[in-house]
This record gives sequence, C-alpha cells and structure tokens, in this order.
Amino acid sequence: MTSTRFAAGFVVVLLFSAFVVFMGSATAPIRNDEAVYALLADRIHNGGDWLYLQHWWIADQFYFDKPPLYLWLSAATEAVIGFQPLAFRLWSGIFACGAVLCTIAIGRNLHNAAIGLIAGLVLAVDSRFLYSLGARDGVFNSTIVFFGAAALATITSEWPRRRPLLGWLCLALCGAAAGWVKPLNGLIVFAIAGAAALCLPTAERRPHVRMLALAAGPMVAANLLWPLLQWIHFGDLFVARFVDVNLVTRFVEGLDPGHLRPWYYYSTIVQPAMALGWLAAAWQFARRRRSADAIVCLVPLLYLAVISLTPSKLAHYAVPCFPLLAVAAGALIWQLASLLTSKWRTVALAAVAIALGASGLYKLGRDLEARPAQNWARPECPASAEPGRQAEVLLVGVSALDQLETKLVSRTLQFNLRRFGDRLRLVDAPTVRDIVQRQVPALIFVTRIGDGDLAELGLADLPPIGRLRGAREKPVEIFAVGLSPACS
Repeated sequence: MTSTRFAAGFVVVLLFSAFVVFMGSATAPIRNDEAVYALLADRIHNGGDWLYLQHWWIADQFYFDKPPLYLWLSAATEAVIGFQPLAFRLWSGIFACGAVLCTIAIGRNLHNAAIGLIAGLVLAVDSRFLYSLGARDGVFNSTIVFFGAAALATITSEWPRRRPLLGWLCLALCGAAAGWVKPLNGLIVFAIAGAAALCLPTAERRPHVRMLALAAGPMVAANLLWPLLQWIHFGDLFVARFVDVNLVTRFVEGLDPGHLRPWYYYSTIVQPAMALGWLAAAWQFARRRRSADAIVCLVPLLYLAVISLTPSKLAHYAVPCFPLLAVAAGALIWQLASLLTSKWRTVALAAVAIALGASGLYKLGRDLEARPAQNWARPECPASAEPGRQAEVLLVGVSALDQLETKLVSRTLQFNLRRFGDRLRLVDAPTVRDIVQRQVPALIFVTRIGDGDLAELGLADLPPIGRLRGAREKPVEIFAVGLSPACS
C-alpha cells in the first residue's frame, strides 16, 4: 500500500471512529459510573481540592477509589464549555480515537498498513470498547486502552533502536499517566508491553527490554506517588478504603458473585471476529514461530488468563488487550483476501470495510435509540436539608443479606435516573445510617428479610414512598431521605 493510500485510509478510519464515538454523546443522559466522575469533576471545578478529592455525596468524606488525572481533564473542559455531558465524555472519546490510531500503528508495525487499517476499524466498532463503560461514556477505560496501545505501538516500532530516547519517554509517560487514571494501572501497561518485548527474537529483544527497564523507574515512582500523597495526608483512613476495599477485596474476594464464573472473558467478552483472528494467529505461530504472531497470540492469552483467575471479572478489565485482538482479526481478514486475485482482493476488502462500518452505524443507532437526546441541565430538585440549594441525589441499594440488582433498578427507574442525573450505588448498613443521620439527599432501596433491618439502617420511623420487585422477586421498598416533598 502506498503512503498516499495509507494516509487516506488513516483519515477515513479516524473520522469514522470519531463519528461513532461522539455522535449523540453530547445530549445522551449521564448514567451509572459516569455520574460519579461527572460530579467529582464538577466539585473540583467549583473550588474543590484538586489533589484530595471530596466525595460528592457525603460532606467531609473523601474519594479514594481513583487518582484524579481524568477528573482534572473533565474539570478543565467544564470550565470551557460548562456543565453538560460532553464536558465529562470528551476525553474518554478522545482517548478512544487515540486507541484506534495506535491499533493501526501496531498492525502496521507487526504486519502491514492494510492490516493496521482493518484492525483500527475492527476496534472502532467493537461493542465492549464503545458501550460497556467504554468510549461513549465518561469513564476511564478507553484511557487505559489508549496508554496500553501506545506502549505496544512503541515497543513494536523502530524507536527502541533508532530513537531510544523518544521511545523511553513515550513508555514512561504512558505508564505514569495510566497510574494517575486508575490505581497502579501503569503496571498493567508495562506488563503488556513487556510481554510483547519478550516475544521478539533475541537479537531484537535486548534494546526493547533495556528501554522498558529504564522507563520502569519513573513509571513505578509516578504510580506510587498518588497513593503515597494520600497516605501521608489521610493515614489509616486511606489505607482502609483504598488498600483493603479497592484493591484487596476487589481482587481477592470479588465484588459481585455473578463475576465468579471461570474463564468468564472468553465466552462473553471477546467478539467472534477477534476470537477467530486469535485462533488464526495461534495457528500461524505454531507453524512459523514469527514474533508478530507470538505477540498477537500469546500476549492477549496470558493477559486474559491472569485476569480470569481473579474473582472480579468485570467486562472492562478485559478491554486493554483488545487492540492486539483487533490486529489478529485484521490479519485473518487480510490472509483470506490474499487468496484472491489483486482485483477481487480490493473488492473483498472494500466489502469488509463497508460491513464493519455498517455494523458500527447499526450499533450506534441502537445506542441512540436507547438513550435519546434530551435537554441537559443540572438537577433542580432542592434538598430539604439544604434549603435553596440544588440536590445531588444519591440512589442507594442496600440489604442485610441480599444486594439489589443494579441493572433491574436502572431499567425500572430509568425516569428517576434521568431526572436526577446521578448514581446508583450498593453500600453497607453503616453507610446508610450515616446518610440518614446527615440527611444526605438520597433515594434508598431496601430489600428486607426481617423486621429489624429498617432499625439497623435508621429507617424504622420513615415510611416508604414506593415499592418494586428486586432480585429473585423479593420486594424492594424505596425511602426518600433529605428530599423535599416535591422530590418524592
């Protein structure tokens, strides 16, 4: 492929991915996790501390779950365009488009320009990458995909030999920035890049490993800096929340029994085209032992196998290896097209590109239908505990022995989620008592199994404002706390 054709294809894929990512995202209602991050960024913008983040729903409590880099970007964007969904989704979409471009670079480095373009298009239309807490939501996952893909593009390029300083800087920045978006995620970025480097032939491996080793020091220092600053400032409070709950519990005990199935990712997360591409790469690696096939085959396999051993098998945990799986799918499509003559090969590749584009547009249409555009504004329902001020309404699901199903509540109470624009959260009984005592604006969903549950939660004297069916058909009662009658 000539450089002119590659440049044209590069621009087309970039424009298409930007269209799929951003179309309608400026007006779609904020939902689920992105509501938390939007309100945290809004609090930063309105005079909050940029390093020690205050929790958005309980006064005098702090947020330790995530480092603040993405929130800083969102707060800066809000300062320019105001409080609207695009302010909190802009950077997720930008990093997603960047991940597509890095995937093109990986495919070109490992195979050729045509495979790179096909791989970028495959990633741009992937459902998990776009819609499962992905590129079209104001969350952090596409950011981690970008930094991982950028590190892989660096490792598979000529930079380690020809421009080692530039390669070192790129790897160090990718690892450091990833650790300031999600806790210690720079280690994940370096693990993926390091596994790719080890797949290279011995003669080529040395400069790549040397560059990784030199960049590892700044990366580790940057990843430990935010937890260290929080620990110095908050002490045991930070350790109990960040280490015990956010790290140990998540990866040792798990957060949801539904995520405990073995080999969860292989059957429910990876798209068929990527799976077939990976199988083809494994076959080619077994036959030829080429380093490109080893990277595409072994790195995703090892990554998914390690993640699958942890109890918390969340869908977005698998996404960082998707650029390599997209390259595998692109390589398979190219190999099949190579069986045809030059004329028919061009026709076949054009048909594949059209089919992928149509698939992406179809998925986009379904998402726009599920989340129709609306006029966006701040929630205006006043909190009775704070007369005259706007409420940040928390939707809370609690049970002594059984948790409320988030998906069921989000679907059943969709009008409430759109009305308040806030967060559904599963918490424990002490947190609910604290919410009730402080009169934090909240809608609390309780699945009762005994008469003592409401007293334990501090809700014994408060009548429910409604009821619905919860998990396993158990009745769920809804309580309003800290809200004026108009909000009920």
